[in-house]
Order: sequence, then structure tokens, then C-alpha cells
Amino acid sequence: MLGCVSRRILVIGGTRFMGRFLVARCLARGDRVTLFHRGTRPNPFGARVEQLIGDRTSPDFERALSGRTFDAVVDMVGYQGADVERAIDVFAGRVGHYLFVSTGQVYLVRENAPMPSREEDYGGPLMARPQGDDAAQWDYGVGKRACEDALIAARDRLPSTRLRIPMVNGPGDEQQRIARYVRRMLDGGPLRVAFADRRVRHVDAQEVARTIDLLLGDARVLGEAVNQAQDETPTLRELLGLIGHEIGAQPEIVDDESVGTEASPFSTRWMSFLDPAKLRALGVGHAPLSTTIARTVGHVLATL
Repeated sequence: MLGCVSRRILVIGGTRFMGRFLVARCLARGDRVTLFHRGTRPNPFGARVEQLIGDRTSPDFERALSGRTFDAVVDMVGYQGADVERAIDVFAGRVGHYLFVSTGQVYLVRENAPMPSREEDYGGPLMARPQGDDAAQWDYGVGKRACEDALIAARDRLPSTRLRIPMVNGPGDEQQRIARYVRRMLDGGPLRVAFADRRVRHVDAQEVARTIDLLLGDARVLGEAVNQAQDETPTLRELLGLIGHEIGAQPEIVDDESVGTEASPFSTRWMSFLDPAKLRALGVGHAPLSTTIARTVGHVLATL
């Protein structure tokens, strides 16, 4: 690891959700942080960080960052292979560790994806691109795979790690997933959900930030992919019961296979189920699910 010395860290993204937790953590330990982002959202850190505004898919990226050196780069917003190929060209030989935030969806676009998915399950033929609403989900997973494949091909040019995460919960989730369930419980109505008895394994945004902080500069993960997820694997029905317990509700859950993610955000076939054993073996754990629920529900109630 890079230890307790002050690090020069570039975060690509960093003004939303997980990024805010990561940047705050780095600032608190005394790191010198630079943000590169599009400027579509306010920078919550003010003069505490260096701020570079630009579009990573345009020459802005090279203009702002060519010739710069960093101990570490955290890429939170790479979605296409070209995004990462551009970063490799800019940072090769100038960055000690490039950590790419990927997704468990890289497994879901595989044919016959095993569940739970382990890092070694990445290989194999991809499923055909589906029709309808599923096409966008497939595109997302395949785009993230292209990013990872670019890093694998450039392992001799840029030391990197791919951190694969499932659905993310926590305070400030802009998709309002847990918040939507909480508000429905406060309304007193039933929760109509699909896949109520399927097991789920998510991740906490603050735990992702902590893990990134721990992994930066760790030689054990250079060139590697690692999964991160919570330990607990409740069914969706059980998870909603735990959320209800946090606010004193006993939600009525109605199975409805026709329900979409707008009504029930966790009712989706596109939800990865990761095995985090490799990361656990490195000594990196995850806060209990009860902590995630308390953090998230408390924030929802405080911002009603």
C-alpha cells in the first residue's frame, strides 16, 4: 500500500455518491486530490481539491492531464473501451496505480454466468445482445468489459486494478433505490415486487470508498480484478423486512412478476451476485448489512 504518506491522487468523476465518500476520505488522510469531471454538478469540496473541468471523451482529457504524474488514479466513470484506452495513452509511465471501478455486470453478459460469480468466471462467450429494455443493460456490461480488456492488454504499460461491484446502496444514492421502498412503507401501502425470494448481495458506497483507499498502491492487486460485496445474502423479501424494521414498519410484500424497477428497484434480472472471497483473503472486509441499512434509511428520513 502507499502507506500513511500524503498521496497525489486523481479521481476521474468524484462529485457524486461513491466519489464523494472517496474524495472526503482521501482529504481526511492528507492526500492531495485532483478531480477531473464535466462540471455538470457542483464540486462539494471547494478549494480543498484541484478541479479540472472537461469531457474525457474529447481532447479536454489530454490537454488537462498530459504530462501530469500521480501516485494513483481512480477512474469512476469509464463506460467504453475508448475511455480507458485514452487514459492508458495519457498515464502510461506517469501513474503508480490506476484503479478502475467496474461492475458485476461484466459477468451477467456472459453465457451461463455462474452465481455467485468469482473473478475467474470473467472468461467465456458473451450472450447475444437482447432486444428491448435489456439491450441497454447488456450494452453497459459489455462496455465495462471493453474497459477492463483494455487494461488487461496494457498491463505492461499501466499498473492497474479492476474493482467489480454489484448494486450500490448508501446515503446520497441518486437513484433513490432504498429511498423508494422507505417512502412506500411510510405511505402504508403494500410493496409490489418481482423476484421476492431471490437472494441478493449488494455493496455499501462508503465501503467501496474505504476499499479503494486500502487498495491504492497495494502490490498484491496490481494487474488483478477483485470483487467487493457485503457478506450477507438475504432474499429480497428479507431485505425489505430489515429496511422496514429500521423505521418500525412491517411491510406487506406482494409478489408481482410484472413489476418493473421503477416500482421495485431491486426487482431486476440484471443484478449481479458476487463472491468477495478473494478480497476477504486480502484482509478487506465489509461493514454489516445492518450498518448499510441504518446509514441509508437515516439519510432518507433526514431528507424527506
